Amino acid sequence: MKVGIIRCQLTEDMCPGTTDFKIARDGTMAFSETGPVDIIGFVSCGGCCGKKAVTRAQMMVDRGQRQSCSHPA
Repeated sequence: MKVGIIRCQLTEDMCPGTTDFKIARDGTMAFSETGPVDIIGFVSCGGCCGKKAVTRAQMMVDRGQRQSCSHPA
């Protein structure tokens, strides 16, 4: 399964997100029901009150089948 993570912009300076990648790879904690997953995107919400979260989620869905934003898979 492929997932995208949208994180709180206020936490970017305090947390690099390394645990998110580890638990996604291992399929533990928040991913215990799905098992291991592939992270296809890791972006911030765009600031309070999550004003860019929906557009960023859609961008990850649209680009989820690509290796990068500029090169098709």
